[in-house]
Amino acid sequence: EPLEFYNVQLPEVSRPNEVIEAITSAGKGVEPYKYAYYIYHNNNIIKKTTYEENYPTYKFIPKDPGNYKVTAFIRDGTGKIILKTSNTCVVSNNPQPSNYQEMEIDAVAYNVTSNLMAFVQVHGGVEPYQSAYYVYKDGIRVRNVGYSNRGAYFYMVYNATESGTYKFIVFVKDKLGKIKRHTTNDIFFNLNDPPNITKLEFEDTNIFSGDTLRVNMKMENGYNAKIAFNVYNDGKLYFKTNFKPYQYQGYNEYSWCFRANHLGNYKVEAVVKTANGNIIKQMTTNSCSVFLVQPEP
Repeated sequence: EPLEFYNVQLPEVSRPNEVIEAITSAGKGVEPYKYAYYIYHNNNIIKKTTYEENYPTYKFIPKDPGNYKVTAFIRDGTGKIILKTSNTCVVSNNPQPSNYQEMEIDAVAYNVTSNLMAFVQVHGGVEPYQSAYYVYKDGIRVRNVGYSNRGAYFYMVYNATESGTYKFIVFVKDKLGKIKRHTTNDIFFNLNDPPNITKLEFEDTNIFSGDTLRVNMKMENGYNAKIAFNVYNDGKLYFKTNFKPYQYQGYNEYSWCFRANHLGNYKVEAVVKTANGNIIKQMTTNSCSVFLVQPEP
Protein backbone atom coordinates (compact mmCIF):
# COMPACT_ATOMS: atom_id res chain seq x y z
CA GLU A 1 0.00 0.00 0.00
CA PRO A 2 1.27 3.51 -0.74
CA LEU A 3 2.73 5.68 2.00
CA GLU A 4 0.15 7.87 3.76
CA PHE A 5 0.73 11.03 5.79
CA TYR A 6 -1.97 11.31 8.44
CA ASN A 7 -1.16 14.50 10.28
CA VAL A 8 1.40 17.01 11.54
CA GLN A 9 0.29 18.96 14.58
CA LEU A 10 1.54 22.00 16.50
CA PRO A 11 0.05 23.43 19.70
CA GLU A 12 -2.43 26.23 19.13
CA VAL A 13 -0.37 28.77 21.09
CA SER A 14 2.99 29.07 22.82
CA ARG A 15 5.41 31.63 24.23
CA PRO A 16 8.82 32.83 23.01
CA ASN A 17 11.79 30.70 24.13
CA GLU A 18 9.61 27.72 25.05
CA VAL A 19 9.89 24.36 23.31
CA ILE A 20 7.32 23.60 20.60
CA GLU A 21 6.77 20.02 19.46
CA ALA A 22 5.74 19.14 15.91
CA ILE A 23 4.13 15.71 16.11
CA THR A 24 3.70 13.73 12.89
CA SER A 25 1.95 10.46 12.12
CA ALA A 26 2.18 8.32 9.01
CA GLY A 27 1.55 4.76 7.92
CA LYS A 28 1.67 2.14 5.20
CA GLY A 29 4.39 2.33 2.57
CA VAL A 30 7.68 0.59 3.36
CA GLU A 31 9.51 1.16 6.62
CA PRO A 32 11.83 2.57 7.83
CA TYR A 33 10.53 6.12 7.53
CA LYS A 34 12.81 9.14 7.52
CA TYR A 35 11.67 12.65 8.40
CA ALA A 36 12.74 16.19 7.48
CA TYR A 37 11.24 19.53 8.47
CA TYR A 38 10.94 23.13 7.30
CA ILE A 39 10.17 25.67 10.03
CA TYR A 40 8.26 28.84 9.03
CA HIS A 41 7.97 32.12 10.93
CA ASN A 42 5.40 34.50 9.44
CA ASN A 43 5.53 32.45 6.20
CA ASN A 44 9.33 32.73 5.91
CA ILE A 45 11.49 29.60 6.16
CA ILE A 46 13.84 29.99 9.12
CA LYS A 47 15.21 26.44 9.33
CA LYS A 48 15.53 23.26 7.27
CA THR A 49 16.56 19.86 8.61
CA THR A 50 18.02 16.84 6.85
CA TYR A 51 16.27 13.46 6.75
CA GLU A 52 16.63 11.38 9.89
CA GLU A 53 15.27 7.94 10.69
CA ASN A 54 12.60 7.35 13.36
CA TYR A 55 12.19 11.03 14.14
CA PRO A 56 8.40 11.62 14.02
CA THR A 57 8.53 14.39 16.64
CA TYR A 58 10.55 17.52 16.02
CA LYS A 59 11.22 20.13 18.70
CA PHE A 60 12.21 23.73 18.16
CA ILE A 61 12.34 26.95 20.21
CA PRO A 62 10.73 30.10 18.77
CA LYS A 63 12.74 33.22 19.57
CA ASP A 64 10.24 35.86 18.50
CA PRO A 65 6.45 36.32 18.62
CA GLY A 66 4.54 35.54 15.46
CA ASN A 67 2.90 32.74 13.49
CA TYR A 68 4.82 29.48 13.18
CA LYS A 69 4.18 26.51 10.89
CA VAL A 70 6.01 23.31 10.08
CA THR A 71 6.12 21.41 6.81
CA ALA A 72 7.06 17.79 7.46
CA PHE A 73 8.52 15.49 4.77
CA ILE A 74 8.39 11.71 5.13
CA ARG A 75 10.43 9.35 2.96
CA ASP A 76 9.81 5.60 3.15
CA GLY A 77 12.08 2.68 2.29
CA THR A 78 11.26 2.88 -1.43
CA GLY A 79 12.34 6.52 -1.62
CA LYS A 80 8.78 7.84 -1.97
CA ILE A 81 8.37 11.28 -0.36
CA ILE A 82 5.17 12.91 0.81
CA LEU A 83 4.72 16.14 2.74
CA LYS A 84 2.16 17.92 4.87
CA THR A 85 1.97 21.37 6.48
CA SER A 86 0.85 21.84 10.06
CA ASN A 87 -1.65 24.16 11.62
CA THR A 88 -0.47 27.60 12.78
CA CYS A 89 0.99 28.06 16.26
CA VAL A 90 0.62 31.65 17.50
CA VAL A 91 3.58 32.63 19.67
CA SER A 92 3.07 35.62 21.96
CA ASN A 93 3.94 36.86 25.42
CA ASN A 94 0.34 36.40 26.54
CA PRO A 95 -1.02 33.38 24.65
CA GLN A 96 -4.70 32.53 24.92
CA PRO A 97 -5.94 29.21 23.50
CA SER A 98 -9.51 29.20 22.24
CA ASN A 99 -10.56 26.52 24.74
CA TYR A 100 -8.53 27.79 27.71
CA GLN A 101 -10.04 27.19 31.15
CA GLU A 102 -8.83 29.30 34.05
CA MET A 103 -6.87 27.45 36.70
CA GLU A 104 -8.54 26.49 39.95
CA ILE A 105 -6.62 25.59 43.11
CA ASP A 106 -7.96 23.56 46.03
CA ALA A 107 -5.82 23.35 49.18
CA VAL A 108 -6.64 22.00 52.65
CA ALA A 109 -4.18 22.79 55.46
CA TYR A 110 -3.77 20.82 58.69
CA ASN A 111 -1.08 19.79 61.14
CA VAL A 112 0.33 16.46 62.26
CA THR A 113 2.02 17.28 65.56
CA SER A 114 4.47 20.06 64.60
CA ASN A 115 4.37 19.29 60.88
CA LEU A 116 2.12 21.74 59.06
CA MET A 117 0.82 20.45 55.74
CA ALA A 118 -1.44 21.45 52.90
CA PHE A 119 -2.58 19.14 50.12
CA VAL A 120 -2.95 21.02 46.83
CA GLN A 121 -4.95 20.07 43.72
CA VAL A 122 -4.74 22.09 40.49
CA HIS A 123 -7.31 22.01 37.69
CA GLY A 124 -7.56 23.83 34.36
CA GLY A 125 -4.87 25.87 32.65
CA VAL A 126 -2.28 24.10 30.51
CA GLU A 127 0.09 21.53 31.99
CA PRO A 128 2.85 21.19 33.03
CA TYR A 129 2.48 23.34 36.12
CA GLN A 130 5.13 24.98 38.26
CA SER A 131 4.34 25.96 41.82
CA ALA A 132 5.82 28.00 44.66
CA TYR A 133 4.56 28.82 48.13
CA TYR A 134 4.99 31.05 51.17
CA VAL A 135 4.48 30.12 54.82
CA TYR A 136 3.15 32.81 57.16
CA LYS A 137 3.17 32.84 60.97
CA ASP A 138 1.03 35.46 62.70
CA GLY A 139 0.96 37.49 59.49
CA ILE A 140 4.74 37.42 58.92
CA ARG A 141 6.34 35.38 56.15
CA VAL A 142 8.68 32.77 57.62
CA ARG A 143 9.46 30.65 54.56
CA ASN A 144 9.69 31.12 50.81
CA VAL A 145 9.79 28.05 48.53
CA GLY A 146 10.59 28.81 44.89
CA TYR A 147 9.00 27.52 41.70
CA SER A 148 9.54 23.90 40.70
CA ASN A 149 7.66 21.18 38.83
CA ARG A 150 5.37 19.61 41.43
CA GLY A 151 2.58 18.46 39.14
CA ALA A 152 -1.16 18.87 39.63
CA TYR A 153 -1.23 17.22 43.09
CA PHE A 154 1.33 17.94 45.79
CA TYR A 155 1.94 18.70 49.46
CA MET A 156 3.30 21.86 51.05
CA VAL A 157 5.13 21.11 54.31
CA TYR A 158 6.55 23.22 57.12
CA ASN A 159 7.91 22.14 60.52
CA ALA A 160 6.74 24.59 63.18
CA THR A 161 9.08 25.30 66.08
CA GLU A 162 7.03 28.10 67.65
CA SER A 163 3.43 28.52 68.69
CA GLY A 164 1.30 30.67 66.42
CA THR A 165 -1.26 30.92 63.65
CA TYR A 166 0.08 29.64 60.33
CA LYS A 167 -1.11 29.58 56.74
CA PHE A 168 0.23 28.75 53.27
CA ILE A 169 -0.03 30.90 50.15
CA VAL A 170 0.53 28.89 46.97
CA PHE A 171 1.27 30.18 43.47
CA VAL A 172 0.74 27.96 40.41
CA LYS A 173 2.07 28.89 36.96
CA ASP A 174 0.94 26.92 33.93
CA LYS A 175 2.75 26.29 30.65
CA LEU A 176 1.43 29.56 29.20
CA GLY A 177 2.87 31.57 32.09
CA LYS A 178 -0.49 32.35 33.67
CA ILE A 179 -0.32 32.48 37.47
CA LYS A 180 -3.01 31.68 40.02
CA ARG A 181 -2.75 32.34 43.77
CA HIS A 182 -4.53 30.61 46.64
CA THR A 183 -4.45 31.14 50.43
CA THR A 184 -5.20 28.21 52.74
CA ASN A 185 -7.17 28.11 55.95
CA ASP A 186 -5.36 29.03 59.18
CA ILE A 187 -3.56 26.38 61.24
CA PHE A 188 -3.35 26.99 65.00
CA PHE A 189 -0.32 25.38 66.64
CA ASN A 190 0.57 25.54 70.34
CA LEU A 191 3.79 23.96 71.57
CA ASN A 192 2.46 24.06 75.13
CA ASP A 193 -0.58 21.87 74.45
CA PRO A 194 -0.05 18.55 76.30
CA PRO A 195 -0.02 15.32 74.28
CA ASN A 196 -3.41 13.68 73.96
CA ILE A 197 -3.69 9.98 73.09
CA THR A 198 -6.92 9.63 71.12
CA LYS A 199 -6.51 6.00 70.10
CA LEU A 200 -4.62 3.05 71.60
CA GLU A 201 -5.87 -0.39 70.64
CA PHE A 202 -4.82 -3.80 69.38
CA GLU A 203 -5.30 -4.37 65.67
CA ASP A 204 -6.29 -8.01 66.33
CA THR A 205 -7.88 -9.25 69.53
CA ASN A 206 -7.08 -12.95 68.97
CA ILE A 207 -3.82 -14.37 67.61
CA PHE A 208 -1.76 -17.56 67.87
CA SER A 209 1.45 -17.99 69.81
CA GLY A 210 4.44 -16.72 67.83
CA ASP A 211 2.38 -14.28 65.76
CA THR A 212 2.98 -10.53 65.73
CA LEU A 213 0.81 -8.46 68.02
CA ARG A 214 0.25 -4.91 66.73
CA VAL A 215 -0.90 -1.84 68.64
CA ASN A 216 -2.21 1.17 66.71
CA MET A 217 -2.05 4.61 68.25
CA LYS A 218 -3.08 8.18 67.52
CA MET A 219 -1.72 11.10 69.51
CA GLU A 220 -2.21 14.83 69.18
CA ASN A 221 0.43 17.39 70.18
CA GLY A 222 3.27 14.89 70.25
CA TYR A 223 5.95 17.45 69.37
CA ASN A 224 9.36 16.40 70.80
CA ALA A 225 7.70 13.66 72.86
CA LYS A 226 9.26 10.29 73.62
CA ILE A 227 7.35 7.05 74.01
CA ALA A 228 7.78 3.68 75.69
CA PHE A 229 5.49 0.68 76.10
CA ASN A 230 4.75 -1.61 79.05
CA VAL A 231 3.33 -4.99 78.08
CA TYR A 232 1.12 -6.90 80.53
CA ASN A 233 0.15 -10.57 80.30
CA ASP A 234 -2.70 -11.75 82.52
CA GLY A 235 -2.36 -8.58 84.59
CA LYS A 236 1.38 -8.92 85.25
CA LEU A 237 4.17 -6.86 83.70
CA TYR A 238 5.56 -8.99 80.87
CA PHE A 239 8.24 -6.62 79.53
CA LYS A 240 8.81 -2.95 78.81
CA THR A 241 10.65 -0.94 76.19
CA ASN A 242 13.01 2.00 76.46
CA PHE A 243 11.91 5.51 75.51
CA LYS A 244 12.42 6.56 71.91
CA PRO A 245 11.30 9.64 69.91
CA TYR A 246 7.66 9.60 68.89
CA GLN A 247 7.47 9.63 65.10
CA TYR A 248 4.07 9.46 63.45
CA GLN A 249 3.71 7.16 60.43
CA GLY A 250 0.70 8.81 58.79
CA TYR A 251 -1.97 11.28 59.80
CA ASN A 252 -1.25 11.21 63.57
CA GLU A 253 -0.84 7.42 63.24
CA TYR A 254 1.74 5.33 65.06
CA SER A 255 2.07 1.54 65.12
CA TRP A 256 4.10 -0.64 67.45
CA CYS A 257 4.34 -4.42 67.40
CA PHE A 258 5.98 -7.33 69.20
CA ARG A 259 5.97 -11.11 68.95
CA ALA A 260 3.80 -12.88 71.51
CA ASN A 261 5.53 -16.15 72.42
CA HIS A 262 3.47 -16.97 75.52
CA LEU A 263 -0.22 -17.70 75.95
CA GLY A 264 -2.46 -15.34 77.87
CA ASN A 265 -4.42 -12.12 77.74
CA TYR A 266 -2.33 -9.09 76.80
CA LYS A 267 -2.73 -5.36 77.38
CA VAL A 268 -0.26 -2.58 76.56
CA GLU A 269 0.36 0.68 78.37
CA ALA A 270 1.76 3.64 76.40
CA VAL A 271 4.06 5.89 78.44
CA VAL A 272 4.63 9.32 76.89
CA LYS A 273 7.32 11.68 78.16
CA THR A 274 6.64 15.26 77.08
CA ALA A 275 9.25 17.79 75.99
CA ASN A 276 9.24 19.31 79.51
CA GLY A 277 9.59 15.91 81.22
CA ASN A 278 5.99 15.25 82.25
CA ILE A 279 4.73 11.67 82.01
CA ILE A 280 1.38 10.64 80.49
CA LYS A 281 0.19 7.02 80.63
CA GLN A 282 -2.69 5.26 78.92
CA MET A 283 -3.74 1.61 78.60
CA THR A 284 -5.09 -0.01 75.44
CA THR A 285 -8.87 0.15 75.20
CA ASN A 286 -9.04 -3.54 74.28
CA SER A 287 -7.00 -6.67 74.94
CA CYS A 288 -5.52 -9.44 72.83
CA SER A 289 -5.71 -13.14 73.66
CA VAL A 290 -2.88 -15.40 72.50
CA PHE A 291 -3.79 -19.04 71.86
CA LEU A 292 -1.78 -22.19 71.24
CA VAL A 293 -1.39 -23.11 67.59
CA GLN A 294 -3.46 -26.20 66.89
CA PRO A 295 -1.47 -29.00 65.20
CA GLU A 296 -2.65 -30.04 61.77
CA PRO A 297 -4.62 -33.32 61.76
